[in-house]
Amino acid sequence: MQFNLLGPLEVLVDGEKVPISGLKQRCTLAYLLLNANKVVATSRLLRALWGEQTPPTARKMLQNAVSGLRVTLARHAVDDDGPEVLTHAPGYLLRIADDRVDLTRFQAMVEDGRAELATGSWTSAASTLRRALGLWRGPALADLTEAGIDWPELTALRNARLAALEDYVEAELAAGNHHEVVSELETVVETEPPRERLCGQLMLALYRCGRQADALGVYRRARTALIDEFGLDPGHELQRLERAILNQDPGLDQVADAVAPARSSSRIEVSRETAAPPAPAAEPAPAAPPTRPTTERKWVSVLLVQTDQLRVPGEHDPEDVDEVFRRLTATVRDEVDRFGGTLHTTFGGVWFAAFGTRRTYEDDAERAIRAGFGLRQRLGAQAPRGRAASRSTGSGPRWPPGKPW
Repeated sequence: MQFNLLGPLEVLVDGEKVPISGLKQRCTLAYLLLNANKVVATSRLLRALWGEQTPPTARKMLQNAVSGLRVTLARHAVDDDGPEVLTHAPGYLLRIADDRVDLTRFQAMVEDGRAELATGSWTSAASTLRRALGLWRGPALADLTEAGIDWPELTALRNARLAALEDYVEAELAAGNHHEVVSELETVVETEPPRERLCGQLMLALYRCGRQADALGVYRRARTALIDEFGLDPGHELQRLERAILNQDPGLDQVADAVAPARSSSRIEVSRETAAPPAPAAEPAPAAPPTRPTTERKWVSVLLVQTDQLRVPGEHDPEDVDEVFRRLTATVRDEVDRFGGTLHTTFGGVWFAAFGTRRTYEDDAERAIRAGFGLRQRLGAQAPRGRAASRSTGSGPRWPPGKPW
């Protein structure tokens, strides 16, 4: 029995669809699959199914949905190790093997592809990431979103797909396959909110295809969108790429060697003088003995976000507080990911994000501050307070340590 979330919800047995009757039963199954092998509190399931307007009979309706799911899963089980819904205080747990859910297979393949990307295996990384992206049949749980479902987990899934697509494009560009990715990039950049990494990748691919004017048009549209939505100019990386395209810098046409150490091909190395002719081929040097991994110390830009939304006066159900915390964390992670950062830890109402841990860029400090202002705009009147501490090896702008925004 296979379960597919990356598109309309599907349950398959030997390739045949298993009908799951009723919207509430389908939503219950989908939410348990999103949290597979984890206990989901009853109150959390009720909010996922009905929002804040929970009817008096909601618990009974949820119990009926779970009972129906148990009957369906038992009827179509093909072995003794089939999935099952267990009652586990304070709610329910869906026990299921990882390889039976397309989401977990996608996540595993993306990790493999990124590992190959880190070693400079561009072709292999592109192939692995392409297979991972091929599991998507449309927006995650598209049939349920059409019925009005809007869970924070779905936003996280959309961002995970876009991040995997960016890594796939990076591998293809590094291998010199810019013609193969232009069409898909144009579609994604047109339909998704501004993501500077994708815009830069599309600009580079268009330039290498001889479409300089189109590449500059992508920059202008991205800049307009960023100014209209956030009041911000594009980051230094995108601005440097625009200048390099205007100057027809020869460094833009260079692609990575198939066995070169990994680096971001979307981070353009702009040459400052004409490249020297290649040196004559030399006899290959004997392979060096393997070295032991070393610990790397690097400067990063840190964003601390604090909010008072969790400090609610009076007595409240801990599960309600947990739900608020989960939603706030999803919002912070979404904004941090959008500007290329990594959300590391949380302490109560404080979130810690770092920019420059995966790859160090000169504008890490600026992107940290842009993420902070983006959070202020998204959370509106209940905006968080934040502090940005910038320690960067690049020449980008530095925010005074400890100064609040």
